[in-house]
Amino acid sequence: MSRLIVLCSAMSVIVMACGTEQTGSSSSSEAPVFASNSDSIVGGTTTTEFPAVGTLSSTDLGGPFCTATLIGPRTVLTAAHCLDDVDASAFEFLTGPNSDTPTARFKASGGKQHPQWNSAKIENDIALVFLAEDASVDPLPTATALPSDVIGQKLRFVGYGVTNGTSQTGFGLKREVYVTVRELSDTQIKYSDKGKNTCNGDSGGPAFLQVGGRWQIVGVTSFGDRGCTQYGVDTRVDAFDAFISSNLR
Repeated sequence: MSRLIVLCSAMSVIVMACGTEQTGSSSSSEAPVFASNSDSIVGGTTTTEFPAVGTLSSTDLGGPFCTATLIGPRTVLTAAHCLDDVDASAFEFLTGPNSDTPTARFKASGGKQHPQWNSAKIENDIALVFLAEDASVDPLPTATALPSDVIGQKLRFVGYGVTNGTSQTGFGLKREVYVTVRELSDTQIKYSDKGKNTCNGDSGGPAFLQVGGRWQIVGVTSFGDRGCTQYGVDTRVDAFDAFISSNLR
């Protein structure tokens, strides 16, 4: 059974209901889907950078299923929908360029979804996973604000998802892609470029922007169109700074 089928049956995070208004979503007739249930880094390249970016893995879900980023010695940032209907204390956080042969494994002790996470509207799609021990890689910083001129800039997205939305192949390698910011809301970032996107397995992964010569996490991959050919939407990290900082370990 594929990871996609296992994830859908165990987490019930398949296509959102048609006709439901999605905050920050496209006007396309295609219903948006969570990035963990569509494609992944499309049009990108493999990377060995950002050792703090890894995957969440669960034997109950068939192995690695979402991307996540270490932001504190024992705190991992991801999407709230990655924690729906599962026991986060059974997770492992895997690091390295290939999730099939991880460089390191860290057991989780639990997790926390944003208290206002709304799966029907895909709002406040952000969560933290807590590790049972300090990770052996350096955490990455989260942004507390976005530049006023961020629309039109390219963000650097990193994830382990598949590279083909039709065949669902390519999952497990760390990849990156640069995609242009098109719209902002108070809590979301919408991005699109022809032939480049995030998708299945990229959910929870970071979007980076270089500020003052330093890469900061500005977004968490949330959802996009089914074929990962039109648009993607991230949760803005700066909008949830209080949630992150008050729970950082």
